[in-house]
Amino acid sequence: MDISAGKLADILDSHSLVQHVRSPTHSHGHTLDLFITRDDQVIELLPVDLPLLSDHSFVVADCDCSAVPAVSPSFRRVRNWRQLDVEEFTADLVQTELIVSPPDDVVSAYECYESTLRALLDKHVPLQSKRVRTRASARWYDSECREVKRTTRRLERRYRRLRTPDSMTAWSQQFCVQRQLYQTKFESFWSQTVDACKNSSRDLWRAVNDMLQPPSSSGPQQQPDTSQKLCADDFASFFRDKVAAIRASTASAASPTIIAQRQAPSLSTFEPVTVDEVTKLLNKMPAKSYSHMAVETSDILHRTNHLPSLQFVHCDR
Repeated sequence: MDISAGKLADILDSHSLVQHVRSPTHSHGHTLDLFITRDDQVIELLPVDLPLLSDHSFVVADCDCSAVPAVSPSFRRVRNWRQLDVEEFTADLVQTELIVSPPDDVVSAYECYESTLRALLDKHVPLQSKRVRTRASARWYDSECREVKRTTRRLERRYRRLRTPDSMTAWSQQFCVQRQLYQTKFESFWSQTVDACKNSSRDLWRAVNDMLQPPSSSGPQQQPDTSQKLCADDFASFFRDKVAAIRASTASAASPTIIAQRQAPSLSTFEPVTVDEVTKLLNKMPAKSYSHMAVETSDILHRTNHLPSLQFVHCDR
C-alpha cells in the first residue's frame, strides 16, 4: 500500500467508513472506482467484471438504501378553549333542563348533567382533529428533567385555574429553572461524551454525528435473541418454586395473629349539604380530581361559579 492509499484508509477509518472494492477496476490494473459506505451498512458486492464499454469496470452492489421512514403523525380530538365565550355559554346553560328543572334522583341528574354540558360544549367549542407528532426524548433527558417538567406543568395548570399574579410568577420562575436545567444537562452530557472520545477519532466522529443528527427511532433494529425462549411451563415452575421457598422459610415461624372483627357504628342517616359548602369544596379541588366529564370542563365550572355542579345539592340522596 502506497502513502496516498494509506492516508485514504486512515480518513475512511476515522469517519467510520468502509471501502468495499478490493480488485482492480481499470484496464491498467488500478483500483480507481470505489464503493464507500458506513461501517454498519450491510452490502453484497457483486464480482467486478473486466472493462467493457470503457477503460473502467462496472461496480455493482446490492444494498439497502431505502430512506428512513418519517414518524407517522397521529391525530387527537381537542377543543379550542380560547374560542369559548363564557357569557354566552352561561346564558345558554341557565336555560337548559339541568338548571330550570333538574331531575330529583342522582342517576338521572348525572345523565342530564353530562348530556347537557357535552351538547353545550359541542355547540360553543366543537371538537377538532389536531395533528400530533411523536418525538423520541433526547439522550440527556433524564429523570430529573422529567420531574422538573412535571412541576412546571403543575404550576401552569394552577395558574390557568386561578389566574392570579402569584401563580403566574411561580409558573414563570419554574419555567426559567426548567430551561436552565435543560441547557446544563445538554452541555454536560455532550461535553462528557466528547471528552471520553478524545483518544479515538472514530468514536469522536460518531459522537459528533449523533449530536448533530440524532438517530431516528424508526431505523434498523437488532433481531431479537430467540435462543432462550420462555414458555408457560417455565413461568409456572418459577412461581411454584418461589411459593415452596417461602413456605420452607416460614415453616418454623409462629402463627400469625388474627385480629378479631371490630364493632363499628353503622351509617344510617345523612345530613343535606348547602350550596355554600359544595362551592367551597369544589373551589379547593384541583382539576384532576373532577369526574370524567368535569375533567374536560373544570375551568368552565370555576368560571361559571360551579352552576351546573350545584344542582346536585337539590337531588334526593
